[in-house]
Amino acid sequence: MEIKQLILIFVKITCVIIVLFIGMMAFYWRSDVSNQESYKQFLNTPLIIQQPSAITERPTGYRFKKHNVSDFYPEQYEAELTKKIYTIGDKIQFHAAKSYYSLHVSTTYYLIGRDTLKSGEVVEFEYYLSNGLPRAWETMDDYLKRKKVQEY
Repeated sequence: MEIKQLILIFVKITCVIIVLFIGMMAFYWRSDVSNQESYKQFLNTPLIIQQPSAITERPTGYRFKKHNVSDFYPEQYEAELTKKIYTIGDKIQFHAAKSYYSLHVSTTYYLIGRDTLKSGEVVEFEYYLSNGLPRAWETMDDYLKRKKVQEY
């Protein structure tokens, strides 16, 4: 074989490997986990907000819904993206739980809720269910108790 043929074969193999790698990284899987016991406790029951939170619109980068609920920090307030602000004592309710798996982030879990904005528009939103952070409906004491139980 000539050196040019070897280089051409090497380039083709490299291209195939790169395409396969990109394909693996783009692979994802979504599933409904609403029937699993660990998520049922959060569904179809009003939860009282203990951490200021907001429904914000995310034009890109969302997993299930265009809107999400996350912690609200006034210094991050962007009027055009923030659709509703929850204060301590407000209620929030979720109707579904979903999991999202991809090779680059592993498995993450989301609660799906629905609320009506001041404009009258009904929006569905996702809430990232993190084990490492206080949840919007947890006081700091509740969070510390949950973390302590998980350590054992």
